[in-house]
Amino acid sequence: MRRTLILPLVLTLFGGSSAVQAADPFLSPPGVAGAGTGGAMVAGPGSLASVWHNPATLVDGDTEFVFEWQTAADRTRGGRLSRGANSWFAGASFVNRDKWYGTVATGIAAYTPHTQKYWTAEVGEGNSAFGRTNVTTQAIGIPYAVEFDRIGLALGAVGELIAVDASGTEIRVKDSAGEISEADVDDDQNIGFSGALGIRYIFYEEGPVRVDVAGVRRARASDGASIDVDSGTAARLAPDKPAGWDAGLRWRYDMGEQRSIAIKMHYGSTHWDDAGKMRRDGFGFTFRRPFGDTTALRSGMMSLRAGYSRFRPDEAKPWMDWPRGRALSAGIGFDFDQSLTLDVFLERRKEERNQFRDQHKTFGGVSIGIPF
Repeated sequence: MRRTLILPLVLTLFGGSSAVQAADPFLSPPGVAGAGTGGAMVAGPGSLASVWHNPATLVDGDTEFVFEWQTAADRTRGGRLSRGANSWFAGASFVNRDKWYGTVATGIAAYTPHTQKYWTAEVGEGNSAFGRTNVTTQAIGIPYAVEFDRIGLALGAVGELIAVDASGTEIRVKDSAGEISEADVDDDQNIGFSGALGIRYIFYEEGPVRVDVAGVRRARASDGASIDVDSGTAARLAPDKPAGWDAGLRWRYDMGEQRSIAIKMHYGSTHWDDAGKMRRDGFGFTFRRPFGDTTALRSGMMSLRAGYSRFRPDEAKPWMDWPRGRALSAGIGFDFDQSLTLDVFLERRKEERNQFRDQHKTFGGVSIGIPF
């Protein structure tokens, strides 16, 4: 089987004219806490989800096991927004704040954004392809980060192993004579490599105010999935992991008595090779305060979150019907003393496409962290 770095759909190879209706799994990245603030986690706070958002902020996290589950946006055959997908994330992080220069952190995380589905309708002309791709992408990442306390600078990197399984794909090809053949899909997983570099810098810290600025650059995967048609030509499928970048800012104000508020924002772009780019931005707010009761399990810190996010295609090819969308989100998190952390979020998302407007759909997720 040939492997290639990825155009989004067989349609591009065979010259069909129908729009490709696609779901973008990387619009539902790991990080339940960040999802509650519109995805604005580039500048922190850090957690194991930093493996995606910014590996440098892992130094702000804790030593713990983490498991997350989210519902995710999907596409029906007609291209409408659906709740028919989910994603998961699991792993462990290790943070040591006793180094002479500051903090060092590492970990291991496994995640899948969700199954990628691309639908293409049959057209009347020959030399076209139709059906659906059904590509499962899984990633295992190992982040590493250091922070130099005296200068407020944190640097991080993550290396990832990406596995792609296209065995759920059902594509048919119509040749110039109108004959239809079934595409031959390899059941084996394709393995590739990816990674990211991140930075977080304390731009300002005076009294109760702290301002962090941060950025991350993600590399695309080194290999991809493909299918073989009867002619022997490899038709290229969806990316295993796209390239991209994000920049972010966090303003934090300490109100005293362990209370604080934070305002976060980010702006970024995901690069889908020749299919175009997806621009993303978000804005979030967090209020953190202590809560207490008579037992250790029922005391700790509570975080209330709200956010707004948008995404829109940029330089997209005419045949790629990328969605334009926006979402309002809210979340709540509990950090129980010496016990566990619990985070939940809800997101109300609306997506629009060229051919019609979608209704709103509600998505959600839950995260559990256990310190050790």
